[in-house]
Amino acid sequence: SEETKSDVKITIENVENAKTEVINTDDVQVDPEVATRIVRQLEYYFGDRNLRKDRFMLREVTLDEGWISLETMLNFKRLAGICSDKAQIAKSVETSNSAIVVIDESKSKIRRNPDKRLPQTTDDEKLQNNLKTVYVKGLPLTLTLDEAEGFIL
Repeated sequence: SEETKSDVKITIENVENAKTEVINTDDVQVDPEVATRIVRQLEYYFGDRNLRKDRFMLREVTLDEGWISLETMLNFKRLAGICSDKAQIAKSVETSNSAIVVIDESKSKIRRNPDKRLPQTTDDEKLQNNLKTVYVKGLPLTLTLDEAEGFIL
């Protein structure tokens, strides 16, 4: 639609006009457990399964050669709940062995590894993903997502 085209045009102009922030990670220390959680969450956002259904992320990875600022990524409540410090997030990605996410030279943007093609979704893949869904009932209302993941990971 015309509305979508103008939204994308504005986004592209903002990307082109944005100044690149440089983040220094030389003296940054990150708790190894927190670093693992940060990278795991970013890998989820940039992973095949999420990109197949997340229109915002799919649009963002097609702009600016796939680079997304850490500032934008911190709008995701789950990531911000793990860590809201851009330098610690940058350091976590920089020191990880992730095959899914990489950080740019300025350490202010991340993207999906360019060696990994963007996923294409077919109806059969949608059905297969639905067959992998698990429904669990009777968990405490105070249970966090991280605690729930402990049951299955």
